[in-house]
Amino acid sequence: MPTNGSAKYSSSVSSRTFLKSIPVLSINKKRFLEISEDAEKLASLESLDAHQEALSIRREKFSME
Repeated sequence: MPTNGSAKYSSSVSSRTFLKSIPVLSINKKRFLEISEDAEKLASLESLDAHQEALSIRREKFSME
């Protein structure tokens, strides 16, 4: 609860304070294949090895279908 006058610029605790927001994105296969190579390069540059590998595996899977 805000105290010492902080309620002027801060809201109180509500049920939303305890909720976790998880964004969900969707993309079709065609668009994924268009951008996946660039995304894989970006993941590599940022040393996100697991993301890079996941993109590579998905690209192989989708290109076979």
